[in-house]
Amino acid sequence: MEEKIAFGKYIADKRKERGLTQKSLAEQLFISESAVSKWERGKSYPDITLVTSICQILNITEHELITASDDMSQRLIEKKAKTLTQLIHHYHLTWGVIYIALLIGCFIGDLVGDGRVDWFFIVLGGVLISASLTNVPVIVKDHKGWWTLASFTLSLILMFGICNLYFGVNWFFIAVFATLLSDSIIFLPLFIKKQKWNSTIRNHAAGISFLVDSILLLLMIFSMALYTGSLDTLLTKAYPGTLYGLIYVGLLIGIIRYTPFNLYMKWGLSLLLSGIYMVISNPILEALIDGNDVRFKMMMREPLTYLSTQMDLNALIGIVLMALSVLFIVAGLGVKMIKQSKRLKEESQREKTL
Repeated sequence: MEEKIAFGKYIADKRKERGLTQKSLAEQLFISESAVSKWERGKSYPDITLVTSICQILNITEHELITASDDMSQRLIEKKAKTLTQLIHHYHLTWGVIYIALLIGCFIGDLVGDGRVDWFFIVLGGVLISASLTNVPVIVKDHKGWWTLASFTLSLILMFGICNLYFGVNWFFIAVFATLLSDSIIFLPLFIKKQKWNSTIRNHAAGISFLVDSILLLLMIFSMALYTGSLDTLLTKAYPGTLYGLIYVGLLIGIIRYTPFNLYMKWGLSLLLSGIYMVISNPILEALIDGNDVRFKMMMREPLTYLSTQMDLNALIGIVLMALSVLFIVAGLGVKMIKQSKRLKEESQREKTL
């Protein structure tokens, strides 16, 4: 009986909070006024089919109706959510007013200043860059980081285009490929790893990223050659030297990511590769870029004579790295033998047990 009375009192209190009479509540529920009166006097409970409608009209949850008490924790959560929504709305409104006022002011100032609109577009590009960092992360619900990066990159590229047109220069493609290259180096491996397309693609994130980075680097170098008017040296100097360095990086990625060796062996092979490159780099680059193949020919024909007579700092560092590589490779082989020995012992003990 006490539960019915508490339930009825709760219904009555909530009805009064909403400014409703028993009659108006009954009309909204399509029931008689006497039925509402019975609930509030603790004589009966509402029909189960009316629970949802009662909750909607009285602005309470079903849990609150059943327990006849306010769920303060839930109401606090709802209040905070409402406050946060209002803050986000005010945040967008504030930035929107700032951006619009800035654009209108700059547009009028540019138009009045020289009778045409030109530097205003630089301000517009700056506003878009700012909006990509201040508004996009708040607007989008999923993948905020990737959408922010994409909008920032596109805004930056647009700014490059505007500046090129305004100042009458043609370094646009250099800036574009440099921006895409930096994004690719930093974010592409993470992007591939987080995708759910195909496990094979995810497993080859390092190789795919290196391939994309290499293509963007070659495109940037082509743009630089086009900008400086040195296309004649692109295939004879720029690309050979770049490909030489890319081969080293590609081999290093292959050793670290794709070889089945243990960590010590990978370190050893990486040091060995780096040492070899340090020893042979100067003669090869001199031959590729400067056209001076004297040291390269000596290195190929008489390697010992080359090392004894043409030793430089790079070659010395390379020899030290190769010496260190031997230690790591030996350590890796030792670790492998120990693991194999343990595995054989475990298999032997397992066979004896069976």
